[in-house]
Amino acid sequence: MDLQLAAAHSITGRTWQSYKTAERMLAKYLKSSGGKLELPVTEKVVLGFVHWLAFERNLKANSISGYLAGIRKLHIMKGAPVSEIRSELISMVIDEKRNMDAADRLQQHSKERQPVTLDIMKLLKAQLRKWNSHPQDRLTAWLVCTLLFHAACRGGGVTLQLHFEL
Repeated sequence: MDLQLAAAHSITGRTWQSYKTAERMLAKYLKSSGGKLELPVTEKVVLGFVHWLAFERNLKANSISGYLAGIRKLHIMKGAPVSEIRSELISMVIDEKRNMDAADRLQQHSKERQPVTLDIMKLLKAQLRKWNSHPQDRLTAWLVCTLLFHAACRGGGVTLQLHFEL
């Protein structure tokens, strides 16, 4: 009993909750696919679970890895072998999901931030001319914009607030 109590205190309450959630999610997946929870889970079951989490539940690779850690801990607690939970094939699938997540983030990011073209620079210059500010401020703003443009940089690191009056 003392060993079991010591083992229980080796993990935080939040981690225990995530492990329990992983167990519930695995049971939910198995129920939806007509199976039942039997330890040790096979590689085929884990692959199906990973697919379900990734494409039906739309979870990211890091979340899936967390669930697999919970399933692994469940095996350890029940005294079941854990070899099939992180096989090379399963690791490859999760790595590919991680790559897909990164590609999605990049694609979403590129939709939000379009490149500054010469046409946009012309519009910016026209707006700066209309800006009701000291001529030195307008010139400084134009200087910063042209430097960023020619250096192919984004202005995120530059603290510059321009308030244009249309």
